[in-house]
Amino acid sequence: MKKNLFTLLLCLFTNFIFSQVFTIYDHKNDELYGYIVFERIEQVSKKEIKYLSTLLDINLHKVAQTTFTDDSNNRIGNIRYNGKSIYFETLPAFTDRSSIISTAYGYRIYNLQDNKVSERYELPVKNKHLYVRGGFPIENMGYGMILRNFKSQVNEFYAISDEGNAKLYSAYPYGNPKKKKPTEHIITGDIHNNLLITINQKFKDKKAKDYRTTLMLTDIFTGKIIKEVVLDTDKFNIDLSDVQITDEKVHVFGDLFDKKKTLKSGKTAGLFKAILDFNGNVLDQKVAVWSDLKSKIDIQEGGFVKKSGFIYTHNYVLDKKTNHTIVVGEYIKGGLTSVSVKDMVFLDFDENFKIHQVFEVEKKQSTMDLGALKPGSSREYGSLLKYYNYFDYRFYNELENDNGLSFFYFNVEKWGFRSMDLSHGIVVYKDGEFIANKLKWELSRKNNEFLNLLPSKPGYILLSKISKDKPIENRLEKLDY
Repeated sequence: MKKNLFTLLLCLFTNFIFSQVFTIYDHKNDELYGYIVFERIEQVSKKEIKYLSTLLDINLHKVAQTTFTDDSNNRIGNIRYNGKSIYFETLPAFTDRSSIISTAYGYRIYNLQDNKVSERYELPVKNKHLYVRGGFPIENMGYGMILRNFKSQVNEFYAISDEGNAKLYSAYPYGNPKKKKPTEHIITGDIHNNLLITINQKFKDKKAKDYRTTLMLTDIFTGKIIKEVVLDTDKFNIDLSDVQITDEKVHVFGDLFDKKKTLKSGKTAGLFKAILDFNGNVLDQKVAVWSDLKSKIDIQEGGFVKKSGFIYTHNYVLDKKTNHTIVVGEYIKGGLTSVSVKDMVFLDFDENFKIHQVFEVEKKQSTMDLGALKPGSSREYGSLLKYYNYFDYRFYNELENDNGLSFFYFNVEKWGFRSMDLSHGIVVYKDGEFIANKLKWELSRKNNEFLNLLPSKPGYILLSKISKDKPIENRLEKLDY
């Protein structure tokens, strides 16, 4: 499986030598801040390794470098930047970064002014039921974590200072933590100044057969709830999936479901987009049912495209130049004992969320053997494929001067546990038109060389090359579009 070579979290990891590269995003300025590289450099003891961390700016110039010692079996987890320091997790190998059990959870804070990495910190309370399900930076103050107790279903916003690990606050968005709740799940959406926006999945009560999704607006500096917003309409229930703050507005996206269909069924009726202000007031909302797309694509009820499969959506991307919304997806199709990932599809919606064009990119099919496992819906199939890293789409980047977008993906023919015919693809969206090309760089399979792509400054791409017994090579490549 491709999972053995590449991760979904914009980093590079290899068994030949330890080396991880991460992008660092600056939420305050809404731009890429730079990169941080972690490498093992010295065996200190039987169980400890000295690590070298190197901070690079967006042009790959070295800004700072320091060392720290940690468990030799650990790897680096999620990365966050608050304008003053960098938070990074140190986790046991193969830990799921999106749901970290508190007994394995640990983090450090890299003070940029002092160029010093703190000791390893842990949560004050740890048990087998408590998990870290997300997090967020708090500008120039510290970092927040979204905790969930899977036994009581209680969710907590727990924030710490980046100076000495002192607690800033502990807040419970759904009230009394001693009272057991119906199932609830909170996902980080986006942040802007003092505003934290999350997507919440919750059941009304213990007898409810289906969950609902809402938006929650929270003061990031105090953890106090500002407002909770329900976006279901008279005709449709909405399964929210993405939140983006841009141009002083909140953009929200998700899937439509007929009132008679449950969200758990995965039988979508179309796509949803809404625009809100920072007070949670709905300024505009649009729906696009599948029949609205028939003029551009042979699509049927539930989002099934003839001869291709269901559209599994990855990203909703706003193009600043055209004010269009680009929905990025891949086709998935279930069989008797397997599920396949096929071609990529780009749905281009205009400023009124009306379909403008559909662009498809052919790539080699990937098939995952499910055996006796039967997820039951296209969405559950997609979640499974995502977990095992069978999707080829990776990320998008902006072109220079807000002149368009670039989307990146891998094209790998899978055969057993081997990956063959590896290539890197790019789709450019410029002046309202799509262009697809392959990115070609020389590799030596004989020397076990592998490539990974990471986001970079507009108009470029960061190329990381790893070779057996050699240090990682990072270089910026200007896109020829």
